[in-house]
Amino acid sequence: MEKLKALIVIVLTRLPGGHKLLAILIRILRGRQPQDRPEVNQPEYNPSGKIRVLVTGNAGKLGSRVAEYLKKAGYDVVGFDIKVNPSENLSNYELLRRRMAGCQFVVHAAAIPHPNHGPIEDYFEGNVVGSFNVMRAAAVNGVKRFIYFSSVAYYGANIKGKLWPAYFPIDEAHPIASMPGRAEGLLDSYNQSKVMAEELLAWYGTNRIFEAVSLRLAPANKKADQYPADGSWRADPRYRRGAFWTNVDPDTVGELVKCALEAPGELWHEAFNICDKYAPECIDVKAFLAEEYPDVPVKCSLEDNPSLITSAKAERVLGFKPCEDVR
Repeated sequence: MEKLKALIVIVLTRLPGGHKLLAILIRILRGRQPQDRPEVNQPEYNPSGKIRVLVTGNAGKLGSRVAEYLKKAGYDVVGFDIKVNPSENLSNYELLRRRMAGCQFVVHAAAIPHPNHGPIEDYFEGNVVGSFNVMRAAAVNGVKRFIYFSSVAYYGANIKGKLWPAYFPIDEAHPIASMPGRAEGLLDSYNQSKVMAEELLAWYGTNRIFEAVSLRLAPANKKADQYPADGSWRADPRYRRGAFWTNVDPDTVGELVKCALEAPGELWHEAFNICDKYAPECIDVKAFLAEEYPDVPVKCSLEDNPSLITSAKAERVLGFKPCEDVR
């Protein structure tokens, strides 16, 4: 028998792709499925009986709102934030893995949250590699659903130039800025970090390791804060050509995450735009499009001055109720 095993190994390793075939054979003989899936830890018993959820960035602007909202809703919230403890860095995979034990859900809100906060190396380490560590830990802990805080920057907001949308309003199927013909100018490090992290998350979702939900949030500010009365922001291309006058009220994000956690059905790989329903009343969307994008097709009525990035999918699938304030 040992000679036969040795012969099989010799024959397989000499074939093209033989090492991969050998690995699959070993897995089958050991009673494992031949998919490339991580070993999963047994979930820990939670004496409170509550559903446990890990929230990264739980001391941040949005993560703190989410953590507090979920606690009030009856969840057992476990936090992970470098602001609370310097060891709670997303580079610390082992601590992430241990902290996540027993969690059925993960809300990943920790990140470098804005553009222009350093070189691309910083964004890659924090927003891409750090996010990958959270995903790896979620996989080995058998997490059911993973909620990722992405951004409308995914499409190319804050590009150092001009984004050329294929149509308005921008939905989840819209092409990204790095695709040919979609932008002129320099790509932004923050934007690209969100694209790369979503691609990693897509792998886990499409391989059905855990359900993967990306929430592409507009700038998380109330309209009165993002568009102050002095009008100083009007000529700023970050608003005109970046997020297209969009925002999301940060006080709606806690309920949004609860909706995403509790949405029925299977969400193996889904992305959702998250914006307030309307543009600020001080902006005439129709006039803006006529001036900046006269040749870009518009697929909706502009009579109500709607947001140019649509949250319709989140409303339909998650039950999200966007803020309808206009000032």
